[in-house]
Amino acid sequence: MAELTLSQGQVIQVDDADSALVSAYTWHIQKTPEGKQYVFTTIKDDSDRRKRIYLPRFLRNPPDKFVVKNIDGNPLNCHRSNLQILKHSQGKREEKKNSRFKGIRYVPKGERHWAASITVDGEYRHLGVFDTEIEAAQARDEAAFEMWGECAVMNITGGSE
Repeated sequence: MAELTLSQGQVIQVDDADSALVSAYTWHIQKTPEGKQYVFTTIKDDSDRRKRIYLPRFLRNPPDKFVVKNIDGNPLNCHRSNLQILKHSQGKREEKKNSRFKGIRYVPKGERHWAASITVDGEYRHLGVFDTEIEAAQARDEAAFEMWGECAVMNITGGSE
């Protein structure tokens, strides 16, 4: 394992075999408004234009329409064993599936972070945004019970976890 320091002082970890290749560039960290972090550098492409490239993509070099994800979610852990190549659609689907409950998703913006929804007869219905994942799951359960009664698929058995 090799450790390399980014321009802002953070330390990334890469495999020893990648250390020399990665060390040839100056790496930076980008923080998005949602709080995600990405490690990147700028390189020149074939037509001598500067282009941004992210470290996981740089190391794994996936085909077009594929993305590289850090399995553990830590952008500073760039060991090849922690980098997974996915189809672009799979990567997006994984980002949305971040609740253990049916009909619940995490919303990074705002004070309340858990949105509940239900689909009835092919129609999407937003049920609200809640402070906790459990509150959102309970709201979704209430709507499901209202629609389907005893046949409803519930997130929380007996109303609490």
